Amino acid sequence: MPRLTFRLGIFLALLSSSSAYAADFTQADAAKALRRAVEFFRTQIALEGGYVFAVSEDLKKREGEHKITPTQVWIQPPSTSTVG
Repeated sequence: MPRLTFRLGIFLALLSSSSAYAADFTQADAAKALRRAVEFFRTQIALEGGYVFAVSEDLKKREGEHKITPTQVWIQPPSTSTVG
């Protein structure tokens, strides 16, 4: 299953490699893009504040290390429990 985070990483790598665009890309632009990304993850990817290991591009398939239900989140110490 294609990973949304993998594609986002590729996009950011390509974006940063464009020297013409990078010169015009300010810290404020980066902060705005990061806020939009976080808002997308909070409102579209998270379920009741929890996440899973991977989500498909169409947001219909969710995976953990095992099969999961549509309403299940994945907890993996130390990150999840530490943030909580």
